[in-house]
Parts: sequence; C-alpha cells; structure tokens
Amino acid sequence: MIKNNLKLILADRDISINKLAEMTGLRYATLHAFVKQRVASINCEVLDKVCEKLEIQPSDFIIHVPNTSKELKK
Repeated sequence: MIKNNLKLILADRDISINKLAEMTGLRYATLHAFVKQRVASINCEVLDKVCEKLEIQPSDFIIHVPNTSKELKK
C-alpha cells in the first residue's frame, strides 16, 4: 500500500495544512485529503508543489507499507 508522510513532515516543521495551502497555492481540501490518506492517486502537480515548498524529494514524502490483509494474499 502506498502512503505518505505529509502529516509527520508538517508536524516536524510546525506547519499547518492552512499554512501549506498558502505556501503552495493548493486548496486546503486537497492537502487535507493527502494528510488523511484519502487519495486514490497522486497528482504530479500537487506532489511537485509540496516537494518544492517543503524542499523535499518525492521519496521523502511517499512510502510503501506492505499489505497485511489476508484477502490480498490469495
């Protein structure tokens, strides 16, 4: 499963979702969905703006978490 570290990165830097929205010009709702892991796909434009403003690489932001569901192992 692909997840992201945006919540942790923002917490470490004491940056709110509102502040990141101001920094990037992205909608609060878009960033909130990322923080809450409620996105089915990653928009490259969003990823680019977040990485640029936070001065991180996509590999700092996106993580792979192994699936543990028995249904997925069938």
